Amino acid sequence: SSSSSSSSSSSSSSSSSSNVINNINLDDDSLDCKNWIRVRNAPSQDELLTLTANNQTTNLKKLVTKYPNNPMDPTNRVAKIKRAREYQRQQLRQDKMLWGESSSNHWRSDDDDDDDDQSVIGVLDLDLFAYPSSVSEVVDTAVRYVLPSIVVDDSSISNATAAGSTSTGAASGSTKFHAVCANGLQISRGKRGYYDTFATILLPNTWLHRHSDRMMTAAMEGGEGGEGGAALLLEGENVTLASMSQRQMLQWFLMEGRKQQYDVAKMRRGGDNGDGSIGTEASAGEDIGIIDNIVPVRSCFNGFTLYRADVFFGSKCRYDSYSKKDELYMSKREMHTCEHVVFHECLRRVMMYDNGGDNFRMAVKTDLLTLWHLLN
Repeated sequence: SSSSSSSSSSSSSSSSSSNVINNINLDDDSLDCKNWIRVRNAPSQDELLTLTANNQTTNLKKLVTKYPNNPMDPTNRVAKIKRAREYQRQQLRQDKMLWGESSSNHWRSDDDDDDDDQSVIGVLDLDLFAYPSSVSEVVDTAVRYVLPSIVVDDSSISNATAAGSTSTGAASGSTKFHAVCANGLQISRGKRGYYDTFATILLPNTWLHRHSDRMMTAAMEGGEGGEGGAALLLEGENVTLASMSQRQMLQWFLMEGRKQQYDVAKMRRGGDNGDGSIGTEASAGEDIGIIDNIVPVRSCFNGFTLYRADVFFGSKCRYDSYSKKDELYMSKREMHTCEHVVFHECLRRVMMYDNGGDNFRMAVKTDLLTLWHLLN
């Protein structure tokens, strides 16, 4: 089960440090969230199957029902989730068109009603134990890292680590992301770990899902790890990171976010650059590559993700789409690829083709936490 909400911010309203966005005071305790919630009856599984079948570019009706990763499978758990998420996205697209005409609830910028990239939509799962506690923290994340035209007069926003590093690597020159996920904390049997391994792929191509549940119908020749590990690793996958436990994954994300801040602090002091050379103290206003607890990734979700509205509501990608390429990230137990991976991989392919190589950019905000708690 999941729910989605949206927030819209204009450049004029975000330049102030006050927690007031589009005349809404986020610190006002009387702000009633019930006014922003719409509840609908869920459609039947037959209705969802029909909607998915009517929007497939691949003729899946000719495939055997139990064909791996088939979103038309009527009984598979992940296939049902794919259809439900896409139905929800389509409903929100319709609401977007209606709400855009309302004077009280804007999706778009007040300055330009035709500019959808001035809005952010938050996709939120309802089966989590806890969510980010501060609304202003969520809005600040959207303004600083997602809204493309909002330039905050603060040195905490800058380029992601250059492409090709072990852990991060957003496109050089990019200061914003198309989507930012929370950092998922899982507590199971008293042990802490990273939550959403099924949906998370590090850059350039390291899937965090456990090896024992990887389907890997076709071995990737030349994968790291030698002959014994070639069938378990993706092309370009980092064997050390792919082998982390969930506890190690959580520690890794937290350390990556802090490491970038530490590296920038050294540059400000004119300290070493990590390669034996001595850095020079940055001049005022100089772009020195600060990323505030942000780790660029290829895919993630963690129960809460902020998307740029024009990207999320695009017509070329769906949660219930089918591509044989997605089978590389398929679970042996589920016989499906995570719906978030399907959606994000499609966005990568579409944006690289449409934008001449300008890739889909996504990141985990390591200090924006969600909590999944196994009560037993």
